[in-house]
Amino acid sequence: MLKNKAPYIILILGIALLTYAELTKPKPLDWSTTYAKDDKIPYGAYVLYNLLQDIFPKDALFVKTESVYDDFDFDEENDAVPLAENTNYIHISEEAPFVFNKAAASVYIDEYETEVLLAYVAEGNQVFLSSNIFNPLLEDTLGFQTTYFNNFVFSENRLQTYCYHNLFESQLPMRYFSNVLDSIKNETAEIYATLNETPVLAKFPFGKGNFFISTTPKLYSNYFLLKEDSLNTNNYLIAEHTFNLLPARITYWDEHYKLSIQDPMDQKGPLHYVLSVRALKWAIYTALFTLLIFMLFKSKRLQSIIPIVEPEKNLDVDFATTIGTLYYNEGNHADLAKKKITYWKEYVRNRYNLPTKVLDQRFKQLLQKKSSIKIDEIDQLVDTANRLETAQSIDKNYLINFNKLLDRFYANK
Repeated sequence: MLKNKAPYIILILGIALLTYAELTKPKPLDWSTTYAKDDKIPYGAYVLYNLLQDIFPKDALFVKTESVYDDFDFDEENDAVPLAENTNYIHISEEAPFVFNKAAASVYIDEYETEVLLAYVAEGNQVFLSSNIFNPLLEDTLGFQTTYFNNFVFSENRLQTYCYHNLFESQLPMRYFSNVLDSIKNETAEIYATLNETPVLAKFPFGKGNFFISTTPKLYSNYFLLKEDSLNTNNYLIAEHTFNLLPARITYWDEHYKLSIQDPMDQKGPLHYVLSVRALKWAIYTALFTLLIFMLFKSKRLQSIIPIVEPEKNLDVDFATTIGTLYYNEGNHADLAKKKITYWKEYVRNRYNLPTKVLDQRFKQLLQKKSSIKIDEIDQLVDTANRLETAQSIDKNYLINFNKLLDRFYANK
């Protein structure tokens, strides 16, 4: 009994082992550059967001999940921005949403929204933007460009000199940097931080407010701020000094463009999202495993055993044997001979189309022509049949000889 169930037991044990291995294996580290306030992954911004709550006044930090246009309630009739005055706006990302080419990001700040952002700053508000690439309209308006850092080709662990406003210097690995500010044409711009003497953080006055442009978003990530030696270096000081540049007032933290860009539903489809969530992934695996077991057991027959029906036997031989035995035991050879003659006549009528009422010489000649049997055999057969039809009794041997004549006749058909 166990032998029949062995494949199922092996299958269940195999799946159980795979499940255990999957559950106990270390979860791979997510190196996505989200900079989202709730993400505790290396390049999330959980630490920075909590740090900002100490820098700005209590209950003055708000999360924005709407676009720039919706955030600042643009007034189309008066062509005036914003209803939210005397505020700060912070956005940190790797590249998007400041890529001008729409194909490069699912959600991005276009020219129209850039104009809204410019108008927002012109009214006296402050905007901090940290990214590797910016919208060309913003670059042209403020008078700066970004370019790849010259030493980017070297090892990511190669140390570079980061200097903050002549207050302190830090030797930081190359992996935190990719772009720098280049060709700053704005004479009113103030440089706050450099990388090997090339600007990476600068303030650009615009109207009544200011833009703070940074090309080092990784310096505000969890990974950078939580390094083992961060308390003995300037890692925390970089973030603290940077955001102390903004006035202590209501501050908006942007999550809209990050959520839109990082949303797995937009980029990789619903199945990827389901498999990326541990609970949903194991719900799918459990459902598939249950379905597999169900199919294995349901594949067996559920109806009762179908009995084997033997084909019907050919009873002609048995019938002939029975009848023959009956006549043999009765000993009425004349009657049996007459029945054989009757059957033979029926056969001649059906096969050769000959009348059998009178078995004369003419009948013999016609039968010989149609059957191609020798005339002497025809004569012997017909003559014997005529004698037997009138006989009252016959000898057994005579009946046997007549049956041999019939057999030879049938054999020539």
